[in-house]
Amino acid sequence: MALLNYVKDTLKPIVMCTTTFFPSQSKSEIIKRVALQTNSFLADMSYLVLMDETNYAKNVKEYSADKSIWKVGGIGAHPGDIGIKNISMQIFLNLNASFNLKTE
Repeated sequence: MALLNYVKDTLKPIVMCTTTFFPSQSKSEIIKRVALQTNSFLADMSYLVLMDETNYAKNVKEYSADKSIWKVGGIGAHPGDIGIKNISMQIFLNLNASFNLKTE
């Protein structure tokens, strides 16, 4: 947190924190606390996997390669194309709002 505060005080950047794609209450609480204490923006990703299973790579319908050759079974639980699109939309919405606040 000290490093983040130093950078914010010195360079005055817009800081965007994100929760994890895989819901974890303990990790989310730490990230939320850091965002609050450093006056940073927060994009919550944790609800995406619960909202729609198509956020997972294993549910990408247009995936042309053979999913059965994935070396690690958990690969399919990572965000696929739709998940990445939804993650980027959450970040964009927050950054867009933060830019509008900074220019007012």
